[in-house]
Amino acid sequence: MQIKNLMLGAILMALATAFTSVAAQTFPTRTIEIIVPFAPGGIADILPRLLAPKLSAELKQSIVILNRPGASGNLGTAQFTRDAPDGYTLLETPLSTLSVNAALFGKSLPYDPVKDLEPVAPLATLPLFLVTNSSLPVNNLAELVAYIKAHPGKMSYASAGVGGSNHLAGEMFRFAAGLDVTHVPFSGSAPALNAVLGKYVDYMFDSGRVLPYVKSGMLKLIAVTTPQRLPEYPNVPTMAETYPGFVASGWHGIVAPAGTPRDVVLILNKAIGQALQDPEVKKQLAVQALVPFIASPEEFTVFINEETKKWSEVIRKSGAKAE
Repeated sequence: MQIKNLMLGAILMALATAFTSVAAQTFPTRTIEIIVPFAPGGIADILPRLLAPKLSAELKQSIVILNRPGASGNLGTAQFTRDAPDGYTLLETPLSTLSVNAALFGKSLPYDPVKDLEPVAPLATLPLFLVTNSSLPVNNLAELVAYIKAHPGKMSYASAGVGGSNHLAGEMFRFAAGLDVTHVPFSGSAPALNAVLGKYVDYMFDSGRVLPYVKSGMLKLIAVTTPQRLPEYPNVPTMAETYPGFVASGWHGIVAPAGTPRDVVLILNKAIGQALQDPEVKKQLAVQALVPFIASPEEFTVFINEETKKWSEVIRKSGAKAE
């Protein structure tokens, strides 16, 4: 009886493997949904909509973008983990969902980034720019640090909220330079930027959305958080030139529910990589100051783990808690 059970189990496993292989060979055969766990209008929403036409052409199926906002992305992500692991429902995620929220929310996080989600492919990185309001009497990083230290406890920096990339970059700066500053969180990048433009807050780290204001003279560009200087701004130093190891870019990627067949993940990864290499897509990404990020699922997984380790330590040192 035991031998028969073992044989039956082996046959069922072989059939399941064969079924998965056949399914993967025909994938996809219907519309693919990409869930965005944030409200429309932000980079998390703009990026998949920008890629959708080319991705649809690569996969020869329609791509639909659905927004499920709430609870710093946790609501939509938790709902997504209950979707079928078949590759037809994907999640667009920023670094917070995969590498920050576990440390920030602890046991109250309604999903497990490692156990519940399958990395498919990264999409893009977002260089962060350190900018000050135009009235601050500084023109470079050394002058900014000196000015802050000359006014302990009186200077402030803005962010889009606790745990976001611009908040964590601000904390890295505080630790690296030994600054006594106040963090002022807002309910998004737009109000945070408006506070700096209005001179209510002194400085912030933010994405390429700040560049038009730099060009108009409303903001001063002090440094970038990329490992090397940006070709478009060769005269703007990196934070790492003063503080070695200071790299703090935002990033976005695509994940699937845990258990999604390996062959399906590879098909999606290849299609996303092809879409990111399209000249028109690259041009549109550049307008948003986004840098295409192409990697295998394994490389993306390693990257996520490294980012999780780095940002968890920053959160621990900062004492940041979920709002």
